[in-house]
Amino acid sequence: MVFFMDTMAAINGSWIIPVTVFPFKFFRVSTIEVYIFGFTWALYAVLFYEHFFDKVHHGGKISRQFKYALYIFLTLSLPIILIYFSDRRLLNVPYFYFITGILFILLPLALFLFRYPKYLPRFAILAIYFFLVLIVYEITALKTGEWIYVGRYLGYVQLFNYKFPFEEFFFWTILCTPALLSYYEFFADHKKLNSKRF
Repeated sequence: MVFFMDTMAAINGSWIIPVTVFPFKFFRVSTIEVYIFGFTWALYAVLFYEHFFDKVHHGGKISRQFKYALYIFLTLSLPIILIYFSDRRLLNVPYFYFITGILFILLPLALFLFRYPKYLPRFAILAIYFFLVLIVYEITALKTGEWIYVGRYLGYVQLFNYKFPFEEFFFWTILCTPALLSYYEFFADHKKLNSKRF
């Protein structure tokens, strides 16, 4: 998912890491750092969630549904490669951050919580904690110039002396971690969803 989201985001200017310590960028726009960050953020969120909130375990096996997540994101990523080398202009999507935020963050999270409402309290607590972590990191990244925003957005949020897109505030700092964990529960830990123990 990181490959699809971050590559398309960089192509559309939704968020860009202008400086990289590596000698190349994927598709000349997407840095390796963003993939490392995506992996470590997801790992941190899942480990935090498992340690503090997940009391029911069904062994070390990943759910069979995990392969469907791989199929979905391979289906999203492969066309990017083909289109990039045929006609890159087709990858320009106005308001990309808003559209993908609705399709891959808000909608899946809402559907998951509608189907499994017992997860709402723990996801709400996690959302508050990770909001604080991510908003501090957001301000730090803006202060140090780690990333910039040059795309098209619904609007901007002003916090202290720092201005960033509304989509970054709403989708990333508030909803993205609970959405990630809904993907995790559904695709990787699915056996637990129907468990009566909690």
